Amino acid sequence: MNICITGHRNCAIKEEELDILLSRIIMQYPDPTLLIGGAKGFDTFVINWSNKHAIAHTIIKPDYTKYHYKRAPLERNKVMVEKSDCIVAYYDGRKTGGTAYAVAYAQKTNKLIHLIK
Repeated sequence: MNICITGHRNCAIKEEELDILLSRIIMQYPDPTLLIGGAKGFDTFVINWSNKHAIAHTIIKPDYTKYHYKRAPLERNKVMVEKSDCIVAYYDGRKTGGTAYAVAYAQKTNKLIHLIK
């Protein structure tokens, strides 16, 4: 099962909190593979967490050769949502940015969304 993981770069969550939240959500799915954007902040925390817990993950980078530098991360997030069965988002409700875009796109495509705040 593919799980899209997205979150803000200025993530201010403690490692212990992240461990509890991710364990509770991700461990309920059989054989999860996390799709992660690989950015600094939340993505990096999740990569480290998945390594620590031996959870498979795939980093999907933006394609800056195909898209404008502002558009590339959004297109990457769209692909991550499309390839996922559900999405886990560390999201504070802001209206702009990659995480806001991923959550809105997941809602539009009727994906199950787990919000972490």
